Amino acid sequence: MPIFITPNLDTKSRIVVIFGEPTQELGLVAGRVANGAGGINEGSMVSVVRALASQRSSPDDGSPPGIVLANMGQTYFWPQGKRAITVLASSFLPLPSLLHKGVRHVPALNDIPGNEDPVKHVKYIFGEVLRSMANDKALLDVIALGDSCEIVEKFLDGQEAWDTWGKRLNSLTLLGPVFEAEGLTNAQFKDFMAKRARGYLVCPEPLGTPLAPPEGNSELSIPALGFPCFSSSEPMYAETILIRARSHILSHIQDVAMDLGHENPAITPIDCPPPAMTEQHWDDLPEEHKPEVTKLDQAEFKAQVKQAKRWRKFQETGTAPETDSESESEV
Repeated sequence: MPIFITPNLDTKSRIVVIFGEPTQELGLVAGRVANGAGGINEGSMVSVVRALASQRSSPDDGSPPGIVLANMGQTYFWPQGKRAITVLASSFLPLPSLLHKGVRHVPALNDIPGNEDPVKHVKYIFGEVLRSMANDKALLDVIALGDSCEIVEKFLDGQEAWDTWGKRLNSLTLLGPVFEAEGLTNAQFKDFMAKRARGYLVCPEPLGTPLAPPEGNSELSIPALGFPCFSSSEPMYAETILIRARSHILSHIQDVAMDLGHENPAITPIDCPPPAMTEQHWDDLPEEHKPEVTKLDQAEFKAQVKQAKRWRKFQETGTAPETDSESESEV
């Protein structure tokens, strides 16, 4: 399984560890941007790595921090291609014939030892990569995207993991988090979250707008996540939070790195009721964001229902119905 690591990681006094979305390929942030107007630099970790290269590691270390890009998505090994791919990509592998329904997952062939899924990959990054390749005194800034937020939180909530990494954790930034703090059990980790972690949420408000303290904000239906949350200015997609809020996120990480005694200040969420929707809002919405509405001819609809009933009959009995009357049972 490939991962990206900056050279000379063992010499770095600060390391930024980024856990991307479990559905994405290594280094990809958002395909909708990488394959669109933003291009590969904006839609991938390229822009993030370039920005981090201009940061200081600490007040006493002017060199840039080290970087580890975890590979949360490519946990399926494709023997014929001799490479790791995402679980989703495994559904589109070439088949021997049109009669084959799909590719069966065979653990002995397709699992990557120690990295069988995103949960185990997080353990691998901390337990193998950072433990063996990083300076044992290096401080860690951790960034997690989407579903990786919960995985990373649960890992650090474990007593053994916290005892090992808690004293080295500099900051924790969660993009699109949903896991509530009541699901955590480690009091020390929860205290750290309240003081040195933060979240960025899908929200159309201006970038950096305070939305909720660690206790949540019922007015905006934000539960108690255990850390202060801010607007990413991204109104729709969690996967593009890092792209929209990149400068704000990395600036915060730099500020924390320059102040070892940093604690999150108390925030007062702004009152931002949802705007009233009008026809103009619908007209301004890009076509690809609108729900697809289709109109089906009645005769065609009946034909599709009849075909569905025939398939249902075949699945239940192994025999295709000879007449329509034999397939009149509900689907």
